[in-house]
Amino acid sequence: MKNFLRDDFTIGSRLFLTGIGLVYLIAFISLWLQVEGLFGSEGIMPVERYFDRLAGQENPWSYILRYPSLLWLDHFLHLGNTALHIICGTGLICSLLALFNFYRGISLFLCWLLYLSLVTLGSPFLSFQWDNLLLESGFLAIWLAGFKRRDQQLSPFILFLLYLLLFRLMFFSGYVKLASNDPVWWNLTALGLHFETQPLPHFLSWYFHQLPTIILKVSTAIMFFIELIAPLFIFLARRLRHAAGILFIAFMLLISASGNYTFFNLLTIVLCLLLFDDRCYQWCLPFTFLQKQNYSTTGNYTKHILKIVCIVMVASAIITEGRRWLPISQYPVISLVYSLVRPFRSVNTYGLFADMTTSRPEIIFEISSDGANWQELQFKWKPVELDAFPGWVQPHQPRLDWQLWFAGLYYQRVLPLFQQQFDRGPESYDEIHRFIYQRYRRIYYRHVWLHNFMEGILQKRQSVMNLTAHENWPEEPFYLRAWLYDYRFTRGNSSTQNYDEQGSWWVRDNKRLLFPAFKL
Repeated sequence: MKNFLRDDFTIGSRLFLTGIGLVYLIAFISLWLQVEGLFGSEGIMPVERYFDRLAGQENPWSYILRYPSLLWLDHFLHLGNTALHIICGTGLICSLLALFNFYRGISLFLCWLLYLSLVTLGSPFLSFQWDNLLLESGFLAIWLAGFKRRDQQLSPFILFLLYLLLFRLMFFSGYVKLASNDPVWWNLTALGLHFETQPLPHFLSWYFHQLPTIILKVSTAIMFFIELIAPLFIFLARRLRHAAGILFIAFMLLISASGNYTFFNLLTIVLCLLLFDDRCYQWCLPFTFLQKQNYSTTGNYTKHILKIVCIVMVASAIITEGRRWLPISQYPVISLVYSLVRPFRSVNTYGLFADMTTSRPEIIFEISSDGANWQELQFKWKPVELDAFPGWVQPHQPRLDWQLWFAGLYYQRVLPLFQQQFDRGPESYDEIHRFIYQRYRRIYYRHVWLHNFMEGILQKRQSVMNLTAHENWPEEPFYLRAWLYDYRFTRGNSSTQNYDEQGSWWVRDNKRLLFPAFKL
């Protein structure tokens, strides 16, 4: 703990707080661009559906505490989509204030509260680990900045919590891969599948996919070293801590170079900035504004509060991570603490790609005005056309395109079960819709949002249509159907699948009917 008692991380803490403001800014802008289509009154999953559930609750206040959000005020104000725009716009302003250090602690608190309000009622489009990571790191940033005009002096207790967060993020990302017992992680072949099966590849992903197998295996082994061994360096000597920071940052840059992962990589890099002390920054960043020590003093009362925050957060982290191995439902006190902490998403579990996807099932929608001539529905970033350029979209996250990737994996499992029971494919949309509802009611939520999306398209709701890239919409009512394909990257060393010769980034096969044609 000796390193945490030195006041030589002030430059890193200032860069971290500035970086958190920047990530909040990106997150609010990204969400604002699509909030009406996702959660508006005519969107895919309107927030008003929670208002209907609230009316049926015997204890509405308990329900509100389970889903803490400022959007509950709209249940009484009836602002509709305006409430969503107010939250996104206010979040943008607060993130700018935090970015430029104007009452940064208060600004960060408002950012956290506003983003929590959206995430809480934003399922399934706001259920990603980086949304929780932003809330957890943003919550700790509030206590690091303090609530005065200028940032307060660095607290070793909050610094420890941020180190612990970075450790949990990196270590458990490696742990879950091995704990899943997925053979592609154990035999180091996962990267041979990853680049073409990840949610939203960009054009560089295609080139990473062409790398020789031996390089991909070595890269996987290095990844495990970075995720499982390097996190231990965070709590060790200065040079080892710096080495961990350099490895993590390089790792995040490589991930960003190989796929679209929204603001996740940037947020992780921002956390890594705390691993470098002032001497390091003064050596590599000789800018005078970084070296100014204009911090407000921390009183004894505040120091005691920060100690309590540290104790509570560490205990919450132990309980949250302990759920991986212990059935906490058998321990009433622990279960109660977890149920109180969980809704605020400020202590979370992490671990990406525990199970590697071995194929890329893509849902391809088609529309037709006469039921005979069909055109494929185009999306902004999701693969559809084989020769469409895989674009670079990060740090923006197109939430619909991302969620469609998960939908493809879900229906890849559902469709064979339907065929197994009926010994044929679905003959109508109502048939497979009813099959999913009756047989898999507990996970029906995985289907209902896609049902709402298709309904929004058929009803020509502008907010939903704006989430796609399609332009040639029929004027009259039209039919909609969906196919399931398996997509793969073309191979640069194959004369039959050569990108340079054929001009295609993708090949697809295994076409099967998912949703037969229907209209409203």
